[in-house]
Amino acid sequence: MFLVEKDDTVKIRRIEHKMGIKSSPTCEIQYNNTPCTLIGKRRFGLMRYSMNLMNGARLAVAAQALGIAEAAWREADRYSKERIQFGKPIRVLPAVGRLLLGMRVDLEATRALLAETASWVDLWKVYEKAVGDGGDTVDPAARARLKACATLAETMTPMVKYCSTEMGNRVCYQSMQVHGGVGYMKEFNIERLFRDVRITNIYEGTSQLQVVAAIGKLLNRSLDPLLAEWSAAEYPADMATEKATLIELTSTFQKAVDALKAQPNRDKVDYYACDLVDQAVWLVCSWLLLRDTNVLESKKSIARSYVASIAPRLRAAAGIVTESNAVPLDAIGALLA
Repeated sequence: MFLVEKDDTVKIRRIEHKMGIKSSPTCEIQYNNTPCTLIGKRRFGLMRYSMNLMNGARLAVAAQALGIAEAAWREADRYSKERIQFGKPIRVLPAVGRLLLGMRVDLEATRALLAETASWVDLWKVYEKAVGDGGDTVDPAARARLKACATLAETMTPMVKYCSTEMGNRVCYQSMQVHGGVGYMKEFNIERLFRDVRITNIYEGTSQLQVVAAIGKLLNRSLDPLLAEWSAAEYPADMATEKATLIELTSTFQKAVDALKAQPNRDKVDYYACDLVDQAVWLVCSWLLLRDTNVLESKKSIARSYVASIAPRLRAAAGIVTESNAVPLDAIGALLA
């Protein structure tokens, strides 16, 4: 990594004309034999410094997407109350109500995942500093805790970036659907939110790269300690059905992990990695929403709705991963030939 001072050798080639986030100028910079100063150690720039920077940025972009999605949900919620059709607000129509429910539940689940991920990143940094400063006197338990926190932080950071940004795009799409034709007009805020959110699942690593970043950890069963802890915890008596469902889904997910890890064809592993990461996101979000029911009564309907919606999808995705059908890969080969 290098420090560069602006001088006559540094040129701003042009300001980009973007689809969204126009309040933040983006430009291309050209360096012409520009002098610079080395920062930090040699060979640490890419994997150590840049990856640390990118992991922090991935959390920030996940929060950005969540914020845009929250704004989109509020726009849809308000418009669905004001728009009268057939003598009643459109929010009471089942088709619109389904959109509103899906948006709200997705927001709650993603917010829980973002908070959980951030807490593990914070713990990782705290233990990293403690172990780094302690030298030979560091408690072995602290070193083990550092390793555990780092593993969870490195697993969940790409998961939340993937989950939050895809959710943000989906929620903005659904909010525009609630608005109908007027949502396509610049006079309504959702038009801008729809454009602004699109970059979030592209920059700081596309969704596809987040899957690549997460899959190795997931195949090594990195989430097992958390899943075991949540499975053993106590929850409200009236959430027993949801807990039993999640215990079953946890087992289903772990079998899918083992099946994909045992797959000898690396192309199949790469192709079906997305289906496994989806399962991990759904499962972790479900357990977090269930955990929240110990704190707030209002979280129970959210948790029930989310578990009911993801259970059949997770089972289907697990079946897809376990089978790892070669037909799509053959089709890609034929298409690109």
